[in-house]
Amino acid sequence: MKNIMTGEPLPDAEMTQAMYHFLLTCSREHDPYDFMACVVREIYSLIDYDQARILSFDISGKIAGSLLYGVSQQTWNHFMEYYQEDLGGSIYSLKDPLHLSPDHKIEVCDWTDSERIRSHEEFYRDYVRPLHLTHCLGIGFSDAENCLRGIISLDRTRDVPYSDDEIRLVRAVHPLLENYLIDLISPAADDFSMISFLGDQYKLTKRERDITELIAGGLPARQISERLGLSIKTVYRHIANIYEKMNISSHEELFALIRKYDNAR
Repeated sequence: MKNIMTGEPLPDAEMTQAMYHFLLTCSREHDPYDFMACVVREIYSLIDYDQARILSFDISGKIAGSLLYGVSQQTWNHFMEYYQEDLGGSIYSLKDPLHLSPDHKIEVCDWTDSERIRSHEEFYRDYVRPLHLTHCLGIGFSDAENCLRGIISLDRTRDVPYSDDEIRLVRAVHPLLENYLIDLISPAADDFSMISFLGDQYKLTKRERDITELIAGGLPARQISERLGLSIKTVYRHIANIYEKMNISSHEELFALIRKYDNAR
């Protein structure tokens, strides 16, 4: 690793201290989104990049959210069209839940390689070249069932490949980061039920509690409809009743309400 200010290699002691600070800082986050955002911000002290992208997934493998660093929303939307059609040439297909081996959770992509460019000419022309991407380092994070729940891409627009040392560093810290994320997204180990608590707090019916639990688990209305054997219209009616009782208006506000009560425990 190099000092990003001077370009000089870091002594071993400084490298160890920097890694410790990085892991400690990230471990202070208590929300999965905030955690992955912290990883992107703090890893810059160890590995420099020019822009970054974060994708998070729900338990069904569908996209639950994204964070962009140095990438416009318009460009991102265009990029996602390619990704969802599997035109990007990545192991991170976004059509179905993914289960990757540890070795495959770290992906290095060299967009200066002529063979790669020829293999993905349209994607390179329409997305990679306009953004001047040269090298991407993808980092995947799975849950306890080894289902992919997050992707971080660190991008360089300069023709500076990620070094073997940088890749080794990512592979070294990845298991620790992934285990911490698993703790954040895993159900509480005690007998406390946040859904039961919310149900009592806001006088939810049994059906409303079931739907609230599925929403909190990341399922969209269509899958809730299939899971419970209800029409999509009935599911939306229950969701509207839940939101009215809780005085909220979106999934995001429901998640915020859950975090609020969870942090207050």
